Order: sequence, then structure tokens, then C-alpha cells
Amino acid sequence: MDDYIKFEIEDSGFGIESDQLETIFLPFEQAGETKFKMQGTGLGLAISQKIAAMMGSKINVSSQCGVGSIFGFTVCLQVSQSQVLYNNNLAVTSNSDANAFIFDEGLAKKLPLNILLAEDNNFNQLVATKILNRLGYKLDIANNGLKVLEAMQNKSYDVILMDVQMPEMDGIETTKHIIKNADLAQRPYIVALTANAMDRDRQICLEAGMDDFISKPINVDLLVKALWRSPRGRQSN
Repeated sequence: MDDYIKFEIEDSGFGIESDQLETIFLPFEQAGETKFKMQGTGLGLAISQKIAAMMGSKINVSSQCGVGSIFGFTVCLQVSQSQVLYNNNLAVTSNSDANAFIFDEGLAKKLPLNILLAEDNNFNQLVATKILNRLGYKLDIANNGLKVLEAMQNKSYDVILMDVQMPEMDGIETTKHIIKNADLAQRPYIVALTANAMDRDRQICLEAGMDDFISKPINVDLLVKALWRSPRGRQSN
């Protein structure tokens, strides 16, 4: 039996002009007064709409200037005991084989890794931690690049999942510092994690010395493949 769940979020902010209601879902687009446009990247709604689409839905919005906005979407979920579909940050059970991912909860035993997550966003930390815990891993977390370098002084890591945009020292500068100061034979496998998924963004990360690239929201299958591409993963194959 299908279960329909409707989500609505009411925002009591400034509201959105009617001619901007569609463009707000485009990457890097921000509506509203100019003085408030630099408070974010303009990617949140674009990513959210992508996640909703993966779940067979679409985010709708109604808004009135000076009053606020209401965002909502409805999803149809089918419950299954055999499969877990992890659609880029949202765990949903499904009977469908399409895009399904079954967690290998013994992966950490097959591919033991010391993993450091470099991420300053609390929600992203939680999502990555839950994904890796389901795969059998325990990980350490650093809130910025300086904390990454500090952690590396106390522990040897096989993989660093490196957010690109972080305060104090971002992922690009942190990676360059690691390469400059670490023994290349011993340095960790650095996987870029970024919401900026353009080819140019990938190129910047790789030119900085990162070894791999995964766009946010995290696709679990791509993350697992990246772990297997690490030096220890290649040795295990």
C-alpha cells in the first residue's frame, strides 16, 4: 500500500515576487532585497528540488510579498523490508529497483579505513556520519582546514572527505598544505565534497591535489566507489 506524506514549510520572511517563483530553484539564483542576497550560495533550493525530483516529487511555492512564503511537496513511499534507497542525503525505503542502494554494513571489515571528515556544516556532518556508520565505519570530524592539520598530527588517516568551502582554511588550501608538507607515499586519499558540481569545480579540486571528487548531496554508491579507489582499496582488489 502506498503511503503519501506531505511536507510544508512556512517562511515568514519578506516574500517573493510572482515573477521570481520559478527562478529561485535555479542554481546560484537568489530572490529578494539585495542586502540579503550574500547570506547564502543560492544552491539550497536547487539541491532541495533535485532531491525532491529523485523521490518522484516537486517542490511548489506560494508567496505574498510582505507576508511570507509556503514551500511544500508530497512523496509517495512504498515500504519494503529488503531494500533501502538512499537518495542523496534522504533515507527512503522502496520496492523499486530503480536507483536502489543496499548498504553493505560489513564494508569496513572488507576495507578498513581511518576516515576524517572535514566539514563545518552540522547537518552535513550528521548525514555523512550516518552513511559511514551504516557502512561500518567510525570517523573523526574536523570543522575547518586548521582542525584537519591538527588532527593529522595526532593520527594517520587513509581517507579525508574534504569539504571545499570551510571557514579559517578552506579545502583547497588545506589540500595544498597537506601535499606540500606530507610524505606523498603516506598522505591520505583526499576526496572533495562540494555542492559546486561544475566541471570547472572538479578541475580546481584536482589541480589543488585532491584525488577524487563527489558532489553534494552525497550519493552513497559514488562514495563507496571512491573509498575503493583509495590506495588501501586498490590493494584489497
